[in-house]
Amino acid sequence: MKFELNYGKVKTFEAPDETGVVDFLRKGHLFPMKDRESFLKQAAQTASSWSGESIRFDSPISFAKDLMKVGILRRVSP
Repeated sequence: MKFELNYGKVKTFEAPDETGVVDFLRKGHLFPMKDRESFLKQAAQTASSWSGESIRFDSPISFAKDLMKVGILRRVSP
């Protein structure tokens, strides 16, 4: 599947499902942190500040669903 991530600049990536956004963000981050949980919390805080909405970080699925809900992430092809 192909996805678009919009944090002011649209970036596209391919992943098996929407949770691939976590790995995509980690690859492009200056300080990706060693553990996924800490990174997820940091990414959720950033997305929340950017969107003005609450973004969950309890799991990659919740995180991705919230990004989709606020329009930061969207699937562009199956």
